[in-house]
Amino acid sequence: MPSLPKRNVTIKDVAWAAEVSMSTVSHAFSGARPISQATRKRIFDASKALGYVPNAHARKLRLGKSGMLGLALRPTFDFIRTPDDAETFNRLAGSMAIACLHRGLGLVHVPDIVGNGHDIVPMDGCIIAHPNQNDPAIDFLDSAGIPYVLIDPDLARDDIPWIVSIDYAGGVRRILDAVSYHGRRHVVLIRQRAKNAWNITSTTAYGQWCNEMQHPPVVHEIDERIRGAALEAELEAIFATETGDLGIVYLASDTTESVLSMIARRGWTVPDDVSVAALTDTAHSRMSKPSMTAMDLAHEDASEAAIAMLIDRIAGVGPPIAPVVIEPRVSVRESTAVF
Repeated sequence: MPSLPKRNVTIKDVAWAAEVSMSTVSHAFSGARPISQATRKRIFDASKALGYVPNAHARKLRLGKSGMLGLALRPTFDFIRTPDDAETFNRLAGSMAIACLHRGLGLVHVPDIVGNGHDIVPMDGCIIAHPNQNDPAIDFLDSAGIPYVLIDPDLARDDIPWIVSIDYAGGVRRILDAVSYHGRRHVVLIRQRAKNAWNITSTTAYGQWCNEMQHPPVVHEIDERIRGAALEAELEAIFATETGDLGIVYLASDTTESVLSMIARRGWTVPDDVSVAALTDTAHSRMSKPSMTAMDLAHEDASEAAIAMLIDRIAGVGPPIAPVVIEPRVSVRESTAVF
């Protein structure tokens, strides 16, 4: 055996001492590839002489058996101030953790994995929730060889089959039907700036509905980071020329208080003068006065489907034959007075 180098022991040192490649050393310890008994013995002897202890965690990762799955939330979170601002995503993370526990797996939150200057967290695979268009997180996982599943498509790509989609278009149409139930055809959409499927698909569905109703679409885009008085001022400016008898559909239900405040300042009442609905459903929409018609994104169902799909992908099962689509739940409440 050659003389041993005088430095911290690594797998490279074992390979050098045993006169084999590093991948052969890795396969000897992991059992992932067949290796002759003589070569295996030489590797183990070199490892013992060097005092090298293989990293069991790293070995499990190479085999895809760390028992940990990752969750990467892609929406912008710099506007979140309190937990109730993020109820939708709290439910997503919680339901995903439960889906993992039922399978004896762990779940780790993945921080921004693109350019964060940190090592990738240990995981066998990753769920990317609500990716943006041309999301670099997908490129990163592809380059790292980490299996992944998307909750919602990256709308700029059509070559990824590992997707659990939420049917925003169907949910939005049910919301619009509720808002226009009393014959209101002038319905305004307040959207956000995010380039994800929730925002873009909802806007597209609204435009198609307006075309069918033969009414010009009216879309106002707001910065999702603003809240409180700043948001109320922006909403008042948007609706300064409106005279009532309209519908308002807004995306984020945690802005319900600001929407209702703007409506009250205009001297309107809900639902007599204005029908209102939100495209997420949280305590803000359920507990408001009046309560808000809203679209629940069914994150519990999406989490269960995504975890099952990711486990299949890690195990080498092929992509789903048919699209996996989750139906959101629309709760019709006092704000549209459809009973």
